[in-house]
Amino acid sequence: MRLIPLLVLIAACTAVDRPTGARGDGRISAAEALAGTDAPQLPPDQANAILGFQFQSELPVDAAGLALSESGSVAHAGLGQVACDVLPHSAVIAADYYDPGDDTVSDGGWFNGAEVFVTFTPGRVNIHPVGSGSTSDSFGVDAVTDARLTDDGFVAMSRSFTGCMIGWYDSQGALDDATVFGSQGASCDGSLAVDRATGTVWVGSPEGVLEIDPAGITLVDSTPSAQVAFEGGLYIGGADGLLRSLAVDGSAGWVSQLDGPIEALAVDPTQGVLFAAVDSFERRLIAIDSADAIVLGGISYSASAQGIALSGSGYRLALDTSSGVEFYNLIQN
Repeated sequence: MRLIPLLVLIAACTAVDRPTGARGDGRISAAEALAGTDAPQLPPDQANAILGFQFQSELPVDAAGLALSESGSVAHAGLGQVACDVLPHSAVIAADYYDPGDDTVSDGGWFNGAEVFVTFTPGRVNIHPVGSGSTSDSFGVDAVTDARLTDDGFVAMSRSFTGCMIGWYDSQGALDDATVFGSQGASCDGSLAVDRATGTVWVGSPEGVLEIDPAGITLVDSTPSAQVAFEGGLYIGGADGLLRSLAVDGSAGWVSQLDGPIEALAVDPTQGVLFAAVDSFERRLIAIDSADAIVLGGISYSASAQGIALSGSGYRLALDTSSGVEFYNLIQN
């Protein structure tokens, strides 16, 4: 379990006052999220950037995973024995979700017709409708280490007696298929990416980047324990600072040398922009055109990056670091 600063009370997301109003369910629209904010302005060091980062707020906790809603108006963070909705424009807590055991947030999207956040706890994958403060579905998955949505259910990675297992589950939580790979150790703790349409999985394992589906396992890149991201193509970032792209047919794309180990990767689902958190002398979150690797902009960050979350609208980004969660609006210059 991660240690949460005293600012956050044990087992509840009550660091700051909750919003009040007629709706009373913690849910807000994108327009409400922007209410009271100034017109978009970027710091001087981003004046010439093609894509700028407008700081909104910071939640000063070491979160266990993070996801953003489609509009970007609500974030979801794992805070020990509870997961919480957070309003990114102010870092105000909107709703608590209680599950048995420590909550780690792993994904957001659509499940059985509702917009949801996904968490996992010891032995379970949990589905939280956005803004509800409750769990709608909870599915047993022994020794689960990660879980992501697909168009017709979810994929879970878990430890097994013979190695690390990728399981494909339908919308009712029934196991449709499974593939075992690697070992019980670090293989189950690597970066995970999923093609939601096909259910194909990529894992950054100690042996390299593995492509996994029910038909088998393919080594697609030899970079050990790489960061991986997928959105119409596969992106691979290593500790050597090399960032690579692969097309869906497996053919090699561009290669870019960044100036430090890549700590996290994410792809904007609407604009074709790749975000890389780079542990250089001055840690940098860099925006890169996913088609040709041209750098579009960037900002500095201070503590180790643990993940990057993007809204489905491409409007908002959250950077999860070991010292806090930073929320940004993405501004086209």
